[in-house]
Amino acid sequence: MEAGAQVANELYTELEEEVYNELEQFVADPAFVAALEKPGGKEGLLARWTKGLGSQSSLRRRTHLGAANTGQASASAVTDANEASSEEAGEGGQGEEGWVTVDKKDAVASMAYYIAACIIDLPEAQSLSPKQLQAALVDALRMYQNPWLMRALITALWAVSRISMRILL
Repeated sequence: MEAGAQVANELYTELEEEVYNELEQFVADPAFVAALEKPGGKEGLLARWTKGLGSQSSLRRRTHLGAANTGQASASAVTDANEASSEEAGEGGQGEEGWVTVDKKDAVASMAYYIAACIIDLPEAQSLSPKQLQAALVDALRMYQNPWLMRALITALWAVSRISMRILL
């Protein structure tokens, strides 16, 4: 049992490092600075954050077909992203019968925009230019090389994302 827990912990640590590296690469990308330069300030960043979570390029709707009620083997119906609208995703994501899967790139983008919006909300950061904000984000991400700090950050962002998705859906 202890060996299984150790393997799970190693996989979790690898996943954390992967998300951390992708987040750092996304923030360092010039396209992120271009997004920061768009008008709207914190509200604009939060709008891009919520838009990233629900973009149709990454939306997959999966519905669990009543295996519990019929006693038959469960099956999953997967609708392609081009066929699934955000309204359908809202219906599929409610209750115990459905869920929505978000692409990893969209999740990383949403985390980056959310962190940027949180930094912009600080009084000390009000006067930062988009390039200075990007540099601050990259430096902050590089400082968080401690796996416990990164785990806390990802857990907090995951919790906020789940709450936001429940509110949106």
